Amino acid sequence: MVNDMFDQEQAPSEQEEPNNVDQGQEEPVMEEANPSFLSSLLRLVLALAVVIAIIIFISKFLQKKNKLFKRQQIVENYGGISLGPNKTIQIIKIGNRYFVVGVGDNIELLMEITDGKTIEQLEAESEPNESLDKLKTKLWNMNQEPNSEENTKAFSTLFNKEINSMKDGRRKAFEKWKEREKDHDH
Repeated sequence: MVNDMFDQEQAPSEQEEPNNVDQGQEEPVMEEANPSFLSSLLRLVLALAVVIAIIIFISKFLQKKNKLFKRQQIVENYGGISLGPNKTIQIIKIGNRYFVVGVGDNIELLMEITDGKTIEQLEAESEPNESLDKLKTKLWNMNQEPNSEENTKAFSTLFNKEINSMKDGRRKAFEKWKEREKDHDH
């Protein structure tokens, strides 16, 4: 039975048909339907536009959903920056008050933000549509010369002001601590 199967497989290979190529006849070539470069590019751009539209739709949906939940939150995190491994500075809002908190092995209150301009900036940054609007503005204004020097100066001024404010707050807290230590020692 097995030998019969081997004999059947070998039989067709032994009886090969003569090759017509030697006689000068060419075999017909079947062309595949290759799309043109322009139509492929158009499909690619269309697919990209659909993906971007879906991302924008999802982000708008999530912003609306987060806006509903945000009204119920008493404590909000406004973001932070990493200072090293497992060490960050965070800005949080509790009620109507803003605090700068150091997070590391423990959590420490560094200062309360009382400056009106800083509070206005934080509240302006928390607007839900602002980030998407900033992205749109950047995309439309890509050809314009960036105003990075003014932004750097504004950031440096604000940063130095906040650092000095933090230094003063720390110095005052340290002086109060020293006074308490003196009172306890006597």
